[in-house]
Amino acid sequence: MEPRSDFTDIIDDSKLFLYRTSNINEPNNFLLYDFKKNIILKEFSPFKPQGSCSLAPSVFHHTADGDLFVSKQWEYTIYKLDEESITPFYQIEFNSKDRLPDDRSTIECMDLMPPLQFKHFARRLDHITQVGETLYITYILQMQYHLSAINVSTGESKTMKIGADNEVPFVWTPALFLQDEAVSLIPANAISPKNDPFPSDKSPDRILHAEDNPVLFFHKLKPLSSGKQ
Repeated sequence: MEPRSDFTDIIDDSKLFLYRTSNINEPNNFLLYDFKKNIILKEFSPFKPQGSCSLAPSVFHHTADGDLFVSKQWEYTIYKLDEESITPFYQIEFNSKDRLPDDRSTIECMDLMPPLQFKHFARRLDHITQVGETLYITYILQMQYHLSAINVSTGESKTMKIGADNEVPFVWTPALFLQDEAVSLIPANAISPKNDPFPSDKSPDRILHAEDNPVLFFHKLKPLSSGKQ
């Protein structure tokens, strides 16, 4: 029987990475699992109480270059995971009003939530990808989704809020990453009032209407050194 897990990432036609948030007789968060042979090949990342939950859409993040990043709840470290090891790749520093408690690794994940509920800091990194030397991450800070681009060599960064009134049109919350693209699913009624008439190939009059289906937008991500996003 497949080990219990909270998140799964397919490696090939026989192997998976699994992430689990329970430490009952399970000393590590990540597993390399052969589902054809039904055996655990390797385990990574010793379990800490703060890892007993994950509220992110996924802990697994694929980059444009084929690397696999992983993230954890209440942590700003991005790790690189492969079949041999898990290694720290980059530490995100937030200039926020509040800070994560230093002893958070000793506290159960759900126990951290009540006292930190109204603090102003990012709870996690939601989505991560890398294009060249540039990391792209999304996260919630002060009840607002943000998108940051960070050059891992120089530390140069650029951040914008994402949502209905962001500076780059049609990047919605939460923006997902598909390798080197940001993908947004935007309700038609959020597009048509501000961009009327907005073209559509699904309507007889070739115009998007508020009651139409949501629209997918793809934005190409570029290295920060190019001066563009």
